[in-house]
Amino acid sequence: MEVAYLKGTIGEAMTEGCAATAIAAPTDPVEYLGLWLLKYVENRSIVIEVAAEKEIVLKHIAEEEAEDLEIKKAEKLALDQRERSISHLKQFTSDPYILFCEAVQAVVKQTGAGACYIACLEEPVVPEPEVGDLSDEEEVPEDEGEGEGAEPGGDGEGEDGEEGKEPAPVVFDYRTKILNYVAASKEQEFMLAKQLLRLPKVYGEDEEPDEEEEEEEGAPPPTVNQGVTFELVDQGLNALDVPNVFYKEGVHFFEDFPRLGGYFAHGVKLNSKELRQLVCCDTLLPAGSGKPLSPLDKDYVAIVARTMSDALDHAEASRIKIVETGVAKSAPQELELELNPPPPEPVEPVEGEEGAEGEGMVAEPDAEAAPAEGEEGEKLKDPEEEEDDDDDLEEEEEEEEPEPEPEEDEDEEDEDDDEDKEPPPPPTVEECQAKVDKAKKVLKKASKAVRKLTKKLKLQVEVTEKETSQRELVVAKVLSVKEPAIDELRLMFRTPHATYRALKCLLYILGKEPSSFDNWTKCREYLNTELFDNLQEFDATLDRNMVHWKGVRACMKDLKADVLQSEAVVGDLLRIFILYTKKVAKACAAQRETEAALKLAEEKKLVEIAAVEVVQKGLDEALEREAAENPPPEEEEEGEGEEGEGGGEDED
Repeated sequence: MEVAYLKGTIGEAMTEGCAATAIAAPTDPVEYLGLWLLKYVENRSIVIEVAAEKEIVLKHIAEEEAEDLEIKKAEKLALDQRERSISHLKQFTSDPYILFCEAVQAVVKQTGAGACYIACLEEPVVPEPEVGDLSDEEEVPEDEGEGEGAEPGGDGEGEDGEEGKEPAPVVFDYRTKILNYVAASKEQEFMLAKQLLRLPKVYGEDEEPDEEEEEEEGAPPPTVNQGVTFELVDQGLNALDVPNVFYKEGVHFFEDFPRLGGYFAHGVKLNSKELRQLVCCDTLLPAGSGKPLSPLDKDYVAIVARTMSDALDHAEASRIKIVETGVAKSAPQELELELNPPPPEPVEPVEGEEGAEGEGMVAEPDAEAAPAEGEEGEKLKDPEEEEDDDDDLEEEEEEEEPEPEPEEDEDEEDEDDDEDKEPPPPPTVEECQAKVDKAKKVLKKASKAVRKLTKKLKLQVEVTEKETSQRELVVAKVLSVKEPAIDELRLMFRTPHATYRALKCLLYILGKEPSSFDNWTKCREYLNTELFDNLQEFDATLDRNMVHWKGVRACMKDLKADVLQSEAVVGDLLRIFILYTKKVAKACAAQRETEAALKLAEEKKLVEIAAVEVVQKGLDEALEREAAENPPPEEEEEGEGEEGEGGGEDED
């Protein structure tokens, strides 16, 4: 057992040591063997340490390789996610604003940006003019334009240009454009109501405009840019990178509080090379990390911008196709013909049938024909009109003779003091006759007023029916184009200012809250079939809400048909709808006013009829009293009179 123990513990060392001693053959083999064993122990510990270190190194290398593999897997996964997000964005070609919202969410999710927002390059919105009281409102002309207008973008040379000559590159002028933010990531929704403006340049007392500013004719007035993002626009850059906005001069902070972080913006250009939108993102604290975006993140934002460009090109092509091939293109012209049909052409008489008109056909008189000689200015009148004219003459004569003021009845004032006095004598026949004549004149005047109001009401009913029927034609035409109109408007990727004003007019009339459509992004939420259903159901015969119509009047001011048709055809149809809705509302209001006046006039006529009956009864009583007081002479008295006359003759 001891042998086994020694063999297992020191056997190998002793064997190697003895072999080394035998080979060396030292003079003192025991000392040599002892020293060798000491060296063996030292070398053994070194070997163990080296093996341990090697194992540690190998383990560290394995961990690094595993970490690199995980990083590569994560990068591949992130790349796959970014590719999927880009493929997802390519699907949104039917509504640019949905594309904008998806793009900002993708940038925040796939990059280190804490916030992302999209700005559109647009012309500044002209503020609505202030309007006064609507009681003296003027009629808005139905068409203030001078033609149908044309698509923006200018008209080229066409076939008349020189063959083989390349067209000159289009130069886009952005000097008057502003940045209107239309989409923002979560917790950045306050950006949707923000704009970056070009403020007019203000010179001090000792400052004067530069020579360069004065040289160019037709240029907009000098401005001061509100923010550094305009550098990308004005300098023609593809992207703008600010590593730390805190140290960048000219950065505009919407919350008026400087913060740390990076800022990156990339332009979105169409195939025409026109810059339309900007994809902007930042890492500002506390929402972001405060660090600049990585190169990979910037590359992803650039890819998102290019994807948006392709989607917007597709959306614009779809919109143009809707405009050119849809039924809405000719809708205004068709509506104009329906509202104002051309007069029928006169029928030329056939040869051999001359004189037919004189034999059996009576020609209708021309309402606009000039009066015959000796009848200049004369027109045929109805008997009622002639009677009204006679009444007018009589009333004028009566007005010339001032009526005496009625005397105060002192007996009524001193009724208690004069109870013992005798009652006043009954009125005479002449007084009663005067009262009857006066009452009949008043009744005649009341009857005339009833006739006039009845005639006026009849004309107003005809006008109301005509305006209502024309408005129904307008509503039918608007409803016929609602589907392409909704698609066309939702495909627009920046504010159509004129059409936006027309839509605001409609929303004002429908009673929508003004804050729900105070910008185009909010107004687009109403672009659905429900809006057109509300338009169809709107009752134009009711009294107008003047608070709402004040906004309508402001939006309709200087709204031209040709500008509307160049943006979207439905905008011009909505303008016509507003005009005819206003006409119907005013016609119905006037009709209701006349009906109320006619009712009062008829009530007054009934009162005057009763008054005539009363004074006529008084006249009859006066005649009876007079007949009773002065009875006619009897026959005897007449005989005595004759005898008296005969006696007189005898005396002669």
